[in-house]
Amino acid sequence: MDLGERAESLAQEVIAPLVLGGPLTLQRPFGPKLALEVGVERALLDHELSTRIDHARLRQARTVVAVDVLPGLGAAEWAIAAAFNDLLQVTNHELSSFATRNRHQELLEAAVVLCRAIPTSNSLEEAVARYATFSRALRVTRTDVDVTWWTGSDNFRGQEPPSRLMAWPGLRKVNITKQAVGLTEMSAGTPVVAQAFDQALSQWCSLSPLSDLASAARHAPQFAWSDHTLSIVASQAGCNLALRAFDDATNLEDAAVTRAVTAMNAAAAQLPAGSRAQALAVGYAKQLAAMDAYWDHAAGA
Repeated sequence: MDLGERAESLAQEVIAPLVLGGPLTLQRPFGPKLALEVGVERALLDHELSTRIDHARLRQARTVVAVDVLPGLGAAEWAIAAAFNDLLQVTNHELSSFATRNRHQELLEAAVVLCRAIPTSNSLEEAVARYATFSRALRVTRTDVDVTWWTGSDNFRGQEPPSRLMAWPGLRKVNITKQAVGLTEMSAGTPVVAQAFDQALSQWCSLSPLSDLASAARHAPQFAWSDHTLSIVASQAGCNLALRAFDDATNLEDAAVTRAVTAMNAAAAQLPAGSRAQALAVGYAKQLAAMDAYWDHAAGA
């Protein structure tokens, strides 16, 4: 499969579901080199799908800023999508056999290398474009199916059980249990340490800084300040975009604001004391808390 075919499959099976919704189908791992090349001067051949993606991205962008047009998918967004695919592949139990269990760790390390190689947004417009593409990524779940029958049981992670196991359900006493597994829990049962996977996922989240800031109230992966998010809150215009994204994601629900401010301040404490980065982080957390207090006061007036 050549680079164009890999790109088209990535768009159809990963990017489109992230933007439009629907089932996501993992692609073969890309690795850093291919991921950074796949979106260079790239345009989708499926024009109908391209139009649907563009319209959906524009609708999402308008939740934080009034825009009439949005740049098409840039090389960085293609690379971010490839990195997301590779992180999900880390959780794929069929990635390795008993003799090749190190493949999970090797792919995780490669995904981290890729995330570090993707540059920060060059402008607020690019940050909004990334938000429009990846704001829903942390909502991705995997459906696991447990099947038991009179002589045994089996578990299928993200796959439908074979029809033979479902035959004669009454006679064979077949019982089927489905469970939605969240993104941060998908690495359970693989050779990868959960903490290492969470750290990699946190680094991936930072690549779409508005999405990262909007989801700072999440329980996992733990929010951490990065060059990407700090570049957003370095200007008041960027702070305003981040505040709108958080509002759109949480409706400024009090518990969410409290969790986010706590997480942001804890992450700020890890930055060099007295640095400009720490001042920016603390300052943004104060703005978020102040906005929440303002709306609470306005609602009670």
